[in-house]
Amino acid sequence: MNICIDIAAAVQQTAGIGRYTAKLAEHLLKLDAENDYSFFYNDSGRLAVPNFAQGHPIHTVRLGNKSWRFALLLAHRLGLSMDRRLASVDVFHATDVIYPLLKKASVVATIHDLSFLLFPAFHALPNRLNLRMALPLVARRAKMLIAVSENTKRDVERILKISGEKVRVVPLGADGCFQPVAQDMARDRLAKRYCIEGPFVLHTGTLEPRKNIGTLIEAFATLKARGDLPHKLVIAGKKGWLYQPLFDLVKSKGLEHEVIFPGFVDDRDLPSLYSAADVFVFPSFYEGFGLPPLEAMACGAPVVCSGASSLPEVVGDAAILFDPRDVHALTAAMSRVLTDETLRRGLSAQGLARAKRFTWERTAVSTLDVYQECYNCSSICGI
Repeated sequence: MNICIDIAAAVQQTAGIGRYTAKLAEHLLKLDAENDYSFFYNDSGRLAVPNFAQGHPIHTVRLGNKSWRFALLLAHRLGLSMDRRLASVDVFHATDVIYPLLKKASVVATIHDLSFLLFPAFHALPNRLNLRMALPLVARRAKMLIAVSENTKRDVERILKISGEKVRVVPLGADGCFQPVAQDMARDRLAKRYCIEGPFVLHTGTLEPRKNIGTLIEAFATLKARGDLPHKLVIAGKKGWLYQPLFDLVKSKGLEHEVIFPGFVDDRDLPSLYSAADVFVFPSFYEGFGLPPLEAMACGAPVVCSGASSLPEVVGDAAILFDPRDVHALTAAMSRVLTDETLRRGLSAQGLARAKRFTWERTAVSTLDVYQECYNCSSICGI
């Protein structure tokens, strides 16, 4: 097979879908010596080719991200294919759902989540409108779909009205770099690079409404008000959509010196950050999969996690689950973990064992199986 993978997300960003795309491509190239690989992305002229793609054919379109998405939607509406540009491709993998119209190649599209339909208020209007118009169309035209969790598969079947026979569930993985770091070494690194000292509660993720970080701040404020919590709250991640209310909430609670926003943390420092935390808290309302709690468990961090959407699939019984709408439940869960060393140790051990089930090697093997199935039996997946 000649397999072409859309790596636009990996080229343009490092978190979430970008991490998925890069790790999947890297591990496919390591394990598969039989098939030929090429890569595709849109580039307005400023983006560098990732290391893993070096030496492989590259297909690019000279358009920025917004103009490219509009062009894709228009092409699908008008029936304008890119078969000539991608003439040699047998299977095209759209790692972020949207893809150019192809009539010869079989298309596999990954759907990470349907949050823009389930929680429209959590998305900027232009992004929401674009996805609402494009995703149902391209999902139906793809030969096969990959869902990153059983929860996402159920959403695809229920909301997009697509048969489950067309959808394969392929969970994501934790990279090998995510492993425990000795706490003294981890805290020394964090103090030098981010001025984070002493015990702390941790959250990682883009600062945006869907992550429900405000509920975490409220719970932390309650624990601090009791007067027996020496911890800081570290909220690591880049600023996303509607982030300012979080800073306003911290100020209104008088926690300016208790809550630390280090911004985006480099992958090289994340294992130290997870390893040094007394508890990792992930209160998200909705996730297609949820990499941060998996990576935290892989580093031995005790995890308190939202019980919504796909997250129970990821953490299993290795985390304390709570209703993300219930600030009191989160407060109680955090208090339990922070005051019970035996519980922390137990969660850490369970998390380490649980995380071993999810590797990028397994993700790559399962994805390659989907490519092969799509190539051999595309007739079973009618457009």
